[in-house]
Amino acid sequence: MGLQRRYYFGNEFKGIIFGYVPVEKITRDIYGAKIGKQGFVSLIDAKGTILAHPQKDKIFTTITGTGKVAERLIADATAMKRGFARATLMGVDGFVAYAPAKGLGLSVLVTLPYNEFMVEPDRL
Repeated sequence: MGLQRRYYFGNEFKGIIFGYVPVEKITRDIYGAKIGKQGFVSLIDAKGTILAHPQKDKIFTTITGTGKVAERLIADATAMKRGFARATLMGVDGFVAYAPAKGLGLSVLVTLPYNEFMVEPDRL
């Protein structure tokens, strides 16, 4: 559903177009993704607002991190860049890959906790 308003003043046009996409359409694949046993996918907007996260109480809060690497990762993700780093985000020390969701102004972050990543090397 959408809303559209148009104003014409001679040859000048001013307008607003409003539309919406059900969040379920965007988050369906995010919540269905399996990243190891403890890994997860998050979705943030350009302001750093968390729109999808496996811990529901974190939704609509601002993503936070600890240290310069985390700050840089958040800056890159909110600027719609792509990359990979080890960082502590939202209290989870892990490896984080991030990339923009094309055309949506959102970034997808995939986190694999460090302790899960290190299970096999530690075992060996």
